[in-house]
Amino acid sequence: MNLKPREKAIAALELRRPYPGKVPTFELEFQLTEELLGKPMHLTGWDKATASERERMLKENAEIYLEVAERLDYCILMLSY
Repeated sequence: MNLKPREKAIAALELRRPYPGKVPTFELEFQLTEELLGKPMHLTGWDKATASERERMLKENAEIYLEVAERLDYCILMLSY
């Protein structure tokens, strides 16, 4: 059985019988981005940023979220933007 990440996450949340492969994982909040990827998330400075700067910061954070998820093989992404 070859499930997609979304299907693995749903199966785990519904407590279905085990399937081959790793247990699906995710983080509520990942705080070691800089240590893992060598680049920081934009966590501050949003209130002083222009609209175009906020858009750039948001895009960079989204790319970082995806890179973390791919590197750590997450099946679920928790976003708060």
